[in-house]
Amino acid sequence: MMRTLRYSTAAVLSPVVVLLTAFTLPAQAQVSADPMAARLQSRMDTIEENIQRATGRVEESGFQVNQLRRRIEVQASEIADLKQELSAQNDRLKKLESIINAPVNAAANAANGPAETTIPLVGATDPSTKAALAAARTIDDEAIASKSTETLSAELPSDPSKLFRQAKNLLLKGDYPAAETAFSHLVETHPEAPEAAEAQYWLGESLLIQEAFPEAAEAYVSLIRTYPDSTKAPDGLVKLARSLRMMGDTTQACGALSELANLYPQTNPMTRSLAKTERDRAGCAE
Repeated sequence: MMRTLRYSTAAVLSPVVVLLTAFTLPAQAQVSADPMAARLQSRMDTIEENIQRATGRVEESGFQVNQLRRRIEVQASEIADLKQELSAQNDRLKKLESIINAPVNAAANAANGPAETTIPLVGATDPSTKAALAAARTIDDEAIASKSTETLSAELPSDPSKLFRQAKNLLLKGDYPAAETAFSHLVETHPEAPEAAEAQYWLGESLLIQEAFPEAAEAYVSLIRTYPDSTKAPDGLVKLARSLRMMGDTTQACGALSELANLYPQTNPMTRSLAKTERDRAGCAE
C-alpha cells in the first residue's frame, strides 16, 4: 500500500519538476546572456584595473619622493662638510700669512728704520717691497747681466709659453737675476696663464739661490695664496720654511712645516722627504 503511494506521488511530482526546470534554465541563460550585464561587468573590471594601476603609480611616486628626499639630505650634509673644510682651509692660510708677516716686517724695519704696519705680500718683484727689503738682499754685481732689467723685460716674448721656456733657460744657465726678471714678468703680465703657477714657484727658486731669503719667502707665500691647487704649492710651502730658517726664524719655519699635512694631505713622497729634512735642520719638535 505504502509502496503504491510513493510511486503515485513520484508520478505526480515528476511533471512538476520537469516543468520548473524548463522554466528555470531559460531564465538563467537569459540573465547570463544579458548584454547590459556583460557591459557593466566589463566596465567594473576596467575600473578595478585602473584603480590598481593608479595605486601602483602612487606607491611608485611615494618611493621616488623618499629616494629624492634621502638624496637631498645626503647632498645637504656634503655641502655642510665642504663649507666646514673651506673654513678650516681659510684659517690655515691666515695662519701662514701670520707666519710670513713677522720676519718680512722685521726685514723692512732693518732696511727703512721705522716699520710700516703691514707689508703687502704681492710678489717678490713688487717695487715697494723690493725697496723695503733691499738691506736683506746681497747680490754680487758681477753676476748681474749686462742688460738692465727694464731692457730685458722689453725684449721678453709676449707669449707666456715662450716666456716660461726662456726664463727656465736663463735659470739653468745660472743667470739668476735675469731668470728672476723673466719669471716675475710672466706672473705679472699673464697671471691666468697655465704656466703662471709654476713660474711663481721658480721665481721663488731664483731668489732663494741668490740668498734673497725674505723675497723668496714672499714669492712662495704668493704661490700658496694665489695658486693653492697648483702641483708646486706643497713644494712652495716647504721652500717657504727653508727661507724662514735661512732668515734665522726656525720657530716660524716649523710652524709652516706643520701646516703641510693639513693643507696638502696628498703630498708626494719626495716633498714629504724634503719637509722632513727641513724639520731636522730647523730642529722642529716631532
